[in-house]
Amino acid sequence: MRRLFWVFAIAIAAWCWLGPPSQAADLVQAPPERKLDPRIRIMLSRIQDGLPPTPQLPNGSSLRPPSIPVRVYEKDGRFWFHGLAKLQSENTLSDLRRIGCRITSYRDGIACMEIPLDSVLEIAALPGVAYLEASKRVRLKLDRSIPEIHVPEAVSRYGATGRGVIIGVVDSGIDVKHPDFIRSDGTSRVLYVWDQNDPKGPSPEGFGYGREYTPQDIAHALNGNLSSRPKDDDPNEGGHGTHVCGIAASNGRASQKYYGVAPDADLIVVKADFDRPLDANRYIVEKAQKLNRPVVINNSWGSHYGPHDGTDLESAGLNALVGPGKPGVVVVMAAGNEGEDDIHVGGAISTGKTASFSAFTPRGASYIQIDLWHDSQDRFLTTVGYETAGGNRIPVTSAETGRSRKTTITDAPFSGARITVDALEAPYPNNPSVSHVLVDIDLTDTDYGANPSMPWFVTIEKLGGTGSGSFDAWLSSEDGQYFRASPGDIPGDSQKTITDQACAPYIISVGSYITKTKWISLDGIQVDYGIPGYPLGSLSYFSSRGPTRDGREKPDLVAPGEWIASSLSGDVAV
Repeated sequence: MRRLFWVFAIAIAAWCWLGPPSQAADLVQAPPERKLDPRIRIMLSRIQDGLPPTPQLPNGSSLRPPSIPVRVYEKDGRFWFHGLAKLQSENTLSDLRRIGCRITSYRDGIACMEIPLDSVLEIAALPGVAYLEASKRVRLKLDRSIPEIHVPEAVSRYGATGRGVIIGVVDSGIDVKHPDFIRSDGTSRVLYVWDQNDPKGPSPEGFGYGREYTPQDIAHALNGNLSSRPKDDDPNEGGHGTHVCGIAASNGRASQKYYGVAPDADLIVVKADFDRPLDANRYIVEKAQKLNRPVVINNSWGSHYGPHDGTDLESAGLNALVGPGKPGVVVVMAAGNEGEDDIHVGGAISTGKTASFSAFTPRGASYIQIDLWHDSQDRFLTTVGYETAGGNRIPVTSAETGRSRKTTITDAPFSGARITVDALEAPYPNNPSVSHVLVDIDLTDTDYGANPSMPWFVTIEKLGGTGSGSFDAWLSSEDGQYFRASPGDIPGDSQKTITDQACAPYIISVGSYITKTKWISLDGIQVDYGIPGYPLGSLSYFSSRGPTRDGREKPDLVAPGEWIASSLSGDVAV
C-alpha cells in the first residue's frame, strides 16, 4: 500500500508543492485544479504527503471511526472513486474513456463514472470538462396517514389507486416475497430490482455494474428460486426500503388492514450503494420510459455537503430529470431529519468585521468537515483553530478567498492533526454568485481525537468586496456534531437544514408531521410515543427546516411521517 502512495506522490509532484508536514503552504493555482471539487484536491494532497487518500484510523486506535466524505477503493493497483463530470460536449466521453474512466451513465451534460484518482488532473485538463465532483456519501432519512391525506376521497372521486403508474424507490432494497407486493393472482408488482452492490451481475444495460433482477428473475423467486431473489437485508437499515415501499404501494394483503397510498401501482426498486444515487434515478426513469409509463421516484436519503441551492452536479442531474418539458416524471426527496440539529450557521458581515462559530464534537471524534459558502463578490479570510481548556483560542491556519492552505500540527494537545482550508472555488464553477470554502480537520493521527472542552472554531473576516457579506456554513460530517452557542460565537441553528439534493428547484422535497403517537403493539401492549409540545398535526421535531441557501421556500410539502405502520421485510431479524 505504501508503494501506491509514493507512485501518486511522484505523479502529482509537478502539480503542487505543499511543503513539509509541519508547515502551511499555498497550492499552485493551475487552471485544471480549479475544475476539481475541493474534496478531490484534498485527496491528492494527502497522497502527495504519503497518506491514504481519505482519513483512516491507525491500527489499535481507540478514536471514533471517521465519517468518510468520499468512498475510495483500490482496484488494479490504483485508487478509484465514484464521481460526476460536467461536460461541454458528449464528444468528451471518448476522451474520458481513453484516460481510463468507466462511464456508468450520461445525460443532460453530466456523466457519472468511476474515476482513477491518479488521473484527475489529466481529466480536468480536458477542454470539454467543465467540472469534476466526487460523489457524496448519502444516508437514509425517513393506518392514520391514509385517511389523513384523503386517499379514500381520491380513490372514490378519481379512481386514483396508482394503476398504470410506476413507483420508483431508491433505498436499501425490497423483500419481493412480501405479500403486500404480490397480486391476488400470485404475480409480482415489482417489475425490476437493481442491486448496485452485487458484483456478480448481470448488470443493467448501459450501467455496467451491479445485478439487475428482471421480471422473470422475480417470478422465479416467488416460485422458490432463492438464487434469483433480491433482498432488503442490510442489517444497519432494518428493512427501510421495504418499509418505504409499503407506505407508497402496499396492497394490504399481509395485514388485510393497512394499505399504501397507491395499492395498484407497480414498483421499480434500486438497492442503492448510496454512492451513485443519480445513476439509480436515471435507471428508473429509463425503465419507465421504455414501458411508456409515468413514474414517481422516492428518495429517502440525502447529505449536507454542497451549496444547498441545486447547482452541485448531483442535484443538477436529479433536477434535470423533471420540470418543464419532462412530462410523466416526478422525483421526490426527503427534506431531512435534522430539524432539531444545530448543524447550520449563517449571517452577514461588513468589510473589516469578523464572525466566529465553533463546533461541538463528541470525545474521541476523529474527523470534522465544515462547508462554508459566501457571496462571490466578497473577499474573505477564513481562519481555523482550537480553544484551550482555559478558553484561549489558538489559530492554526488560514486562507484568503482564492487560496488553499494546510497545516499539520506538531505540538500537544493535537499533535498529528491535519488542517486544510480550501478556498479556491472563488467563484464556485457551477454557480458564480457564491464562493466555496471547505474546512477539513483530520484528527485520525492524534492520540485523543476531539475533546468537547477544547472545541474547534472558524473565524471569517470580510477583507473587501462589493457583496452582501452573507455566508452560510454546514457541518457536513456527522457523528453527533453541531455548532455550539458559546459567548462571542454565532450560535448554530436548524434553519436551512433541507438536504442539499432536496434543494433542487424541480425536486419535490417532503417534510414530516405527526399523525399518530399511540397504538396497540402486536403483543397487545399500549405504546405511547407522544412528546410534550408536539401534538397531533404538528411538524415533527426531526423534520428539516428551510429555506434553501438562496432563499426559496422548502420543503414543498409535508406528509405523515410519525408514526407510520408499514410492511416489514422478512430479510431482517426482529
